Amino acid sequence: MEQVDGTRRHTLWPLKSKSTENQRGQSLVEFALVLPILLLVMLGVIEFGMLFAEYIFLQVSTDHVAQGAARLGGNVPALATVKNNSYIAWMDPSQAQFTVDTLDTDGAVLCNGASSTCQCEYGDFVRVTGEYDTDLRILFFQADLTLGVQDSLFCWRGGSP
Repeated sequence: MEQVDGTRRHTLWPLKSKSTENQRGQSLVEFALVLPILLLVMLGVIEFGMLFAEYIFLQVSTDHVAQGAARLGGNVPALATVKNNSYIAWMDPSQAQFTVDTLDTDGAVLCNGASSTCQCEYGDFVRVTGEYDTDLRILFFQADLTLGVQDSLFCWRGGSP
């Protein structure tokens, strides 16, 4: 408590203090400590967002290849055009691989996608597996990843029985 002119006056804080200068320095040190963590979290969110977008584009392109395989009748030479023209935004199309298998109604493999031509008939199923090699980079951390998607469709070639 201070006494001014014989009256008592309560002061909660002095008008000028050395602690304000110390608090500025303390705030600067705290910011310097928190900044790398904040930067790591922000870059991680951005990188995982881009990785998720690549996964969505791979799903869409695998669906396009599966539709083409179902309409054309399996892994036929004409399907190469669909594979090459599949829409993969900001991704390197040369890193995407598609495997087309033909399955019967029980799910047994009739024709493996490794063979050059593999046709399906009405009633069979076409299973397309899409893979895309990418990497995850956050500051000094880097990891190679392979995104994978599978899509199965009913073979439409030949029409109804």
